Amino acid sequence: MTRFNDLATLLAPDGRLKTDRLPSAHAGLLDENGRLLTTKLPSAHETLLDGDGRVQSSLMPLRLNEVCPSISGTDLNDLDENGWFEGEALVNSPDGTNAWFQVMNMRHSNTGNPHGHQYAAKMTNLAEPGVPEVYFRQLVAGTWYAWIRLADTDRLRGGLGGIDTSGVQDWNDPSHCKPGSNHTLMRGSWTNGPGAGAYYHLLVFEYQRGGGSGNITQVAIPYYANSVDPRYNAIWVRTRYNGTWTAWCAQGAAVYGANSNGKYIKFADGQMFAWYEGSRTDIAIDSSYGSNLWLGSFSWTYPAAFYVPPTVSVGMAKWGTSASWGGLASSGSATAASIRIYDVLQRAAGTTTYLEMMAMGRWY
Repeated sequence: MTRFNDLATLLAPDGRLKTDRLPSAHAGLLDENGRLLTTKLPSAHETLLDGDGRVQSSLMPLRLNEVCPSISGTDLNDLDENGWFEGEALVNSPDGTNAWFQVMNMRHSNTGNPHGHQYAAKMTNLAEPGVPEVYFRQLVAGTWYAWIRLADTDRLRGGLGGIDTSGVQDWNDPSHCKPGSNHTLMRGSWTNGPGAGAYYHLLVFEYQRGGGSGNITQVAIPYYANSVDPRYNAIWVRTRYNGTWTAWCAQGAAVYGANSNGKYIKFADGQMFAWYEGSRTDIAIDSSYGSNLWLGSFSWTYPAAFYVPPTVSVGMAKWGTSASWGGLASSGSATAASIRIYDVLQRAAGTTTYLEMMAMGRWY
């Protein structure tokens, strides 16, 4: 018996048997390329090989031919022959569409208790041209399990994140619902997006990995931060359960700000709080208001503009050491409120008036 280490003396660099290593009685069986000479076959077998010394395709089972036989319209659950096939409108196809697939089918020898595997590659991935779309499933004791899309190097490729911005501009599109790192860098203002005009990386998680057709979670991660608009900083999350999408929910992003008009905090979901804690010396309480009551007024410009007029409350409006109090005259503007201050005595401007005010509303 020839040892493994001796193979180098038997094989040519291209892996074919060296004709000069054959016993002299067999040297004439192969041509100079190491292929069997058809003329050396018994006459009854000469037609088995073609001119290149290969078994003629016409004599092989169709499923093992040089090209895949068509099985269009076939139920893949009923495909019980080993081999390579192709077709469209396949029943029980990986993605449930009429797309063309090339299928490799493998069956175990125990036909009474069927076991096997199927691989299916979509011939054209229209949603993501050039991105492989390959699926796998198992047959166990006569039961086919769900198709699983195999991870491709382009979808995970050693990292996560979008590749370009040329995808379908709808967050509900099936191409954006497949588990993994989405190829498209998504804009929040696209259809069914979280709303902000910023770009987001999209991660998709799916329960039981149904190829994007099941219950999924979409997570939108900001492409860049923004010190003014917290929507650009927030991580947005939504889910689809039994075919119904929830609303987007912002996670943990807020923008703080302060200026001479007070302080504010903006949340990614649109809520904003603004407040003022300070004092002024330009307020006079010198307008008669009924019997034994005087009032003054001033305008509070919010430290940041609201989207619509907010709800305003006045906590303290104390002129010097008096017992004066304050209230809202009007919040009819998204940028400022009219505040009143009351006292039982007339008060002149120039004395420190201590103020505490708050506004609550939406900034978008």
